[in-house]
Amino acid sequence: MAVIVVIGILSIILIFVAGNLRTLYLLRNDLRLVERQQTNRLATVGLVLNPQPVTNGLPGAGDLHTSPGAQPK
Repeated sequence: MAVIVVIGILSIILIFVAGNLRTLYLLRNDLRLVERQQTNRLATVGLVLNPQPVTNGLPGAGDLHTSPGAQPK
């Protein structure tokens, strides 16, 4: 009799585990979808608000006339 009760309890636990695994799978898919949507939204907002790429270069580094040793013409 005790064996049947233990098997019943184990089957209930396995049903809960299977349900939780399915829920986690669906939540992971939803999270990927939301992340993809946010990435696309932020990419389009970034193009509108900041069209020039941000670099680590010094401002005016490509301009030879702004160097300290250059003489104005």
